[in-house]
Amino acid sequence: MKRMLTCCFLLFLAGAALAQEDKPITVKLTVKPALPPTPALKALLFPELPEMTSGNALTKYYRAFSLEWWGNIQRQDQKWYERRDAALDAPLDKLPPEFGFVNGWKMLREVDEGARRDHCDWEMLPILKRDGFYTLLPDVQSFRNIATFLALRARYELADGDVDKALYTLQTGFAMAKQIGEGPTLIHMLVGVAISQVLVKQLDELIQHPKAPNVYWALARLPRPFIDMHRPLQGEVVASINILPEVDELRKGPLPLEQVQGIMDRFAQRCKELGLDNTDRVLMTAQALAVYPKAKAAQIAKGRPQDEVEAMPVPQVILLQMMEEFSIYRDDVFKWMLLPFAEGQSGMAAAEKDLKRRMEQGSMLTMMLAVVPAVQKVYMANLRCDRRFNILRAVEAIRLHAAMHDGQLPKSWSDITEVPVPNDPATNKPFEYTVKDNHVTIFAPKAPGGLASNSAFLYELTFVK
Repeated sequence: MKRMLTCCFLLFLAGAALAQEDKPITVKLTVKPALPPTPALKALLFPELPEMTSGNALTKYYRAFSLEWWGNIQRQDQKWYERRDAALDAPLDKLPPEFGFVNGWKMLREVDEGARRDHCDWEMLPILKRDGFYTLLPDVQSFRNIATFLALRARYELADGDVDKALYTLQTGFAMAKQIGEGPTLIHMLVGVAISQVLVKQLDELIQHPKAPNVYWALARLPRPFIDMHRPLQGEVVASINILPEVDELRKGPLPLEQVQGIMDRFAQRCKELGLDNTDRVLMTAQALAVYPKAKAAQIAKGRPQDEVEAMPVPQVILLQMMEEFSIYRDDVFKWMLLPFAEGQSGMAAAEKDLKRRMEQGSMLTMMLAVVPAVQKVYMANLRCDRRFNILRAVEAIRLHAAMHDGQLPKSWSDITEVPVPNDPATNKPFEYTVKDNHVTIFAPKAPGGLASNSAFLYELTFVK
């Protein structure tokens, strides 16, 4: 895998390509009325403390990467993987026998055990501090492959009519998605979200199974938000420090010109390796002289003595001001990320718009702002995850209501009084709901500020007895 920053941009570009389509993600389900199990929490979608053991989940996940488990699979050709992926969409009664090995595959047993450990420590903080945006993540994307095999195992378990085993597999997948998603970079978070969406398709399948209970309460007990972005965002801050690790030295007071020039040269080299423009030394020197008066005035306005600022070499003043502006505008974007989407989206959009405007100015003081990731797309990815879980909980609320009213479907959300119907987390308002005969649609339109296919969902339900 390329360096972390490059991976962020690649994932964002992939999401942007998908978003060029205007159609929502459409899911068609054939379901029947159903009540929750007794006891109500018998069927869960996430491991809970009584099932867990103490330890680091990552040690079990890394055991799952052992070549001893993967030997024969790694020798398969591309067509084998294409057939595997096709099996994820095949009808349950037409699953190909060649992938049935997942039911007893010991590799997945390691993943099951890891998902039931009480914490997941990536032990990456020293690496992030040392390597910053150059940190390599050769392991993270590989979890997608494991998630695919988990999804496949759930399908074979459902085909065998063993709903309890399928629920256990989904618990494993969702727990792994959350543990990965709360790793120390935004790449971890994006991969965790992607894994959750691989598994949620099998949850769609489980809800349709004739033996499946209503999983309203299981969905209600999932974490909200499903992935907590505190640690990924803090990891990005840690990584950004590596761009100018000498900043604390620069803050102490005037330094010799030769020393500061060496710091500037190393900074320029790091920027060049990160793909930032305007890193030529002659060009940077010209820009520095042009923006120096503004940077000097800003440092004095912040309370640094004027004689001290004037005693500093020009590059020192420029670097200090650059890092301070970077921190200000990075935080102006990041501060919205931990608010619920309906509360933070407009502020996030405005902050990114302002950031883009400043980057387009092209001066030396703004060129480093390109390192701030396009977090609105990350914000949207997390929303998709929470939005889909809420839609499925609404589906289960309808099934529960119908089971308690002789199969009658609610005419509106207000008819459902047995359980709360969740709102759309994009707007904090009810999902759009229509019903005609035995057909129901639940629509989540394009999220405010979002891209259509990245955010819109349409669930079409056909009820049978």
